[in-house]
Amino acid sequence: MNALVTTILARFTEALCCRGAAHNALGSFKLAKADLDIAVKMRPKYGVARRHRGIAEYMKGEYAEAVRDLREAVALEPDDSVRKWLKKSEEALLREDKEALRRGEELCRGEEEKESG
Repeated sequence: MNALVTTILARFTEALCCRGAAHNALGSFKLAKADLDIAVKMRPKYGVARRHRGIAEYMKGEYAEAVRDLREAVALEPDDSVRKWLKKSEEALLREDKEALRRGEELCRGEEEKESG
């Protein structure tokens, strides 16, 4: 790829990232994720895009995806605000996992009661 094409792609990726961040700020998380998916696909090691996509995923309740992106963002561009979002995402994922386990245990108890009753 020549230098001009590389520069154009980098600028386009940055523009998508900025628009994704703006969508996040406006609460349009689905639109943010769509822009940021493209930005990450174009530049997988662009930490800012990973951070903003992780935030959109968190806000949409996609905690496992948020954790994945935010871990990558921290590895690429360590930043305290990213670490805070990562911690929030990990805590939310843990709560979600605990709730799923609780529901599974309740279902198993219900099945056992049906079989014994």
